[in-house]
Amino acid sequence: MRIPGFLISLLQRITPTRAWKHRWKIAAFAPFLAAVLAVLAIIIFKYHVRSSTIAKAQQLYIQTKQNWTARGNSLDIEHYFPAPPPPEDDLFSHPAIVAELDKKNTPALQRLSFMGLAGIAKDIDACEYDTGKPCDPRTWLDPLQPSLDQKKSAAHCLTLLNPIKPRLDALKDASLRNAAYFPAPNLENSTLPLRYLHNTAELLSRRAILHIHAETPDMALDDIMAIQRLASHCQQCKCLLGLVVQAGLISDMSHAISHGLAHHCWSSTQLKTLADCLTKIDPTKTAIPALHGEVAIGLYFADNFITVLDDTPEPDTQFSLPKNYNLAGLKTSYQENKQACAPVAFAMVSNLEDLQGLIHTVLYPGGKACTTIPPSAMPAIFTPQKNIYLKTIRRLVFTFAEFKNLQAAVTLEHHRLTSGTYPKTLPSIPPDIYTGTPLSYKTNPDGSLTIWSVGQDFHDNGGDPDTDQTLTLPAPPLPTNKLTL
Repeated sequence: MRIPGFLISLLQRITPTRAWKHRWKIAAFAPFLAAVLAVLAIIIFKYHVRSSTIAKAQQLYIQTKQNWTARGNSLDIEHYFPAPPPPEDDLFSHPAIVAELDKKNTPALQRLSFMGLAGIAKDIDACEYDTGKPCDPRTWLDPLQPSLDQKKSAAHCLTLLNPIKPRLDALKDASLRNAAYFPAPNLENSTLPLRYLHNTAELLSRRAILHIHAETPDMALDDIMAIQRLASHCQQCKCLLGLVVQAGLISDMSHAISHGLAHHCWSSTQLKTLADCLTKIDPTKTAIPALHGEVAIGLYFADNFITVLDDTPEPDTQFSLPKNYNLAGLKTSYQENKQACAPVAFAMVSNLEDLQGLIHTVLYPGGKACTTIPPSAMPAIFTPQKNIYLKTIRRLVFTFAEFKNLQAAVTLEHHRLTSGTYPKTLPSIPPDIYTGTPLSYKTNPDGSLTIWSVGQDFHDNGGDPDTDQTLTLPAPPLPTNKLTL
């Protein structure tokens, strides 16, 4: 490698003649020196980035906490996760659920999802269960039995479920309990009960669909009402995870109900019972307390970030720590992350910015407190952005809108069975979650009924399934086979 002339001149001026005689040794040492200087520069840069990021995190934490407490909100996490109820009232103290959570029964229900049962197809999800379209139980069998019709296929699938039937029935019994104790999130078991509810509800939903095809709608209704009770219990878990799991249970319940409505299998009395059951869930209202709890949890975690990053001995005394919280494990985890450049601080900055977006967009739009997710906040919620909380809420709103359509469908179908026709107007129809105005519905030329929400473009396109969020019920089995509004 040839040394540039200007470097040679520079070295001749600043080094003694004797040293210049060793210029090749100096030239060989130069790359090493440059590498050392580069490493030092990187270390200094990382230290600067880490320090500035921690400073920004501290500032955001103080701003967010002051903004939150100034509105009269509590930082007491136990305020959002109350003390456990008496064991005889607690869902998770029921012997059936205790046995499942302790893995005393095999295979575990929350991992079964029908795919571990002999005679049930392993690719059952390919049977359009998760698309909301009608399922064909003939495709659930493995091997296929073409000679069986849908009713006989469903009955055969129910026979194959007999090994786990006592366990599923015990879960239905457990859902009748008055309360469910969800401990405050910790590092070990915060999601286990919630994940269990979600996966077992899917089994009840699948069984309800089989009962509908097997023409035992009363048993299908029992399973659906059990899912509704489990979804209601999720309302007591006031955090975003509880809201997400509740949405999953609502989605499972909606699949089964939509199948029942499509087959017109329920009587007016059963539909009235179902309609009353669905009014006990209003996820747009329970979302607000859950998001309040999520903010309190986020601020508590941020306080512990500050504690570790600043090497301060204790977290903020304003926070009331749940007794089951694993603070030692939390600090150990943070201390390990502290050895890197500043991943904890970067995560904290991002999370606090997202929390501020959640507070200003959903909980206090325009500075006013909300008791339900306000339609006025929907355009901001659906504006493309990286806020992790708003991304989750967008998915939840879609599920909640489907649930509102389903509530309207149950009410309209009940009215049709009692009066003979669909009503031209229905005062009790649920509001559109996107606009706050009543949902729209119409009968089609083939006698089917379409109910729709305006969807995420906030424009009513007359029930266009490509742009609106729609639910269509097949024509009822009446002699005329044609109903008009």
